[in-house]
Amino acid sequence: MDLQPELSISSGLIRKGSMAANLFQRMGNYIFRHADKIIVLDKYMGEYAVRRGADEKKMYIAPVWPVVDQLYTGTRIDNPFRIQNGFGNKIVVMYSGNHSYIHPLDTLLQSAFELRNDSRFLFVFIGGGVRVKDVTEFKADHQLDSIVQLEYQPRNNIHLSLGAADIQVVILGDNLVGYTHPNKVYGSMFIGKPILYIGPEKSHIADILDPHSGNILVKHNEATALTKKLMDFAAKTEVEWDSIGEQNRAIATERFHPDVLKARMYNIITSL
Repeated sequence: MDLQPELSISSGLIRKGSMAANLFQRMGNYIFRHADKIIVLDKYMGEYAVRRGADEKKMYIAPVWPVVDQLYTGTRIDNPFRIQNGFGNKIVVMYSGNHSYIHPLDTLLQSAFELRNDSRFLFVFIGGGVRVKDVTEFKADHQLDSIVQLEYQPRNNIHLSLGAADIQVVILGDNLVGYTHPNKVYGSMFIGKPILYIGPEKSHIADILDPHSGNILVKHNEATALTKKLMDFAAKTEVEWDSIGEQNRAIATERFHPDVLKARMYNIITSL
């Protein structure tokens, strides 16, 4: 899953070269060298594991399947979650999940600031974590009514909250490729939503998403470019949004459906 101590070092939680970092590094290297099989979540994680001593012949790739029990199939404007929270006909740009150190929200927040006078947009942040306060403070400092913050939604309501978005945000921090694997992209694609990805150009997320299909891909600190792309997205019709989402759903169903990935995991394990 997540690789340590690399993830903690990259996010500033552990100092590189410290006693804790060196201990975790040695433990991880021992495990990599002596495992009968190693299942990694993407090719970048596999490449890094090999550099740490893993045997490439014992390595298999199997990402985590999306946990989506239900899908909202109604019209966007009739979505109960949208109605309950007064989203109206706004273009809802949604980040739903853990607000963590390793998935920085700064570029998205800066774009929200740049679009503060465009009443078409609503930036919705759902979830918890250490960086919730960053969103709260940014909203207050700049008096942005276009930012809405909500708590984690119960599992039986998640299909409605995710379905209330017009575009789902997936973020991966710089220098974290190969160390962690946000699988949120699979669920967002599976429910048939366009994706806004903020992160490194080379990653498992960028490899999946085709920028020519209507999904938005930008790097961190490219808020102005993101703002322009969101305005281009706003100029599309709902039919075009649906088409982007359906393309994503088709890819997710073919390659990342829970049945497909569970079968892959089963075959890897039982072939020992």
